[in-house]
Amino acid sequence: MLVLGGASLVVSARSPWSAGFAVSGAVVANGLIERHWGRRLAAMDVRAPSRLALNQVAVGLEVLVYALWQAHTLDSAQIDGVLQRPMVASLLRAIDPQVLEGVLELLPAAVKIMYAMVGAGTLLGCLATAWYFGSQVRVLRRLQPQAPAG
Repeated sequence: MLVLGGASLVVSARSPWSAGFAVSGAVVANGLIERHWGRRLAAMDVRAPSRLALNQVAVGLEVLVYALWQAHTLDSAQIDGVLQRPMVASLLRAIDPQVLEGVLELLPAAVKIMYAMVGAGTLLGCLATAWYFGSQVRVLRRLQPQAPAG
């Protein structure tokens, strides 16, 4: 998360008030949290799995909100910009004009659905990881040395 979030932060720094910059900063923060609590997990700290689980939930929610925001703010100028790229334009020229017209009509809705699916899929993956981390608290407690009675 630190590497990808950091790279994204650098790329999005030209628009520091954008949603991309904000999410990139949040991902870097999640990476720092994960690094800290990952080290604590290695040291057998029983608090670490639940903190890592919460961090995963935060990552999933951040990606979901960002994806939904991207879907909500998507406009025809953005789609046209992608369609005008040379590689995309050359692929579109190979499609029958009548078929292409139908595809272009459905494209905005399809992109919005794709954003929603990516956000939901990421959230589900993060929730599964959070569940796994949460299930490891019992394991850590069993592995910790028992204090002598007395």
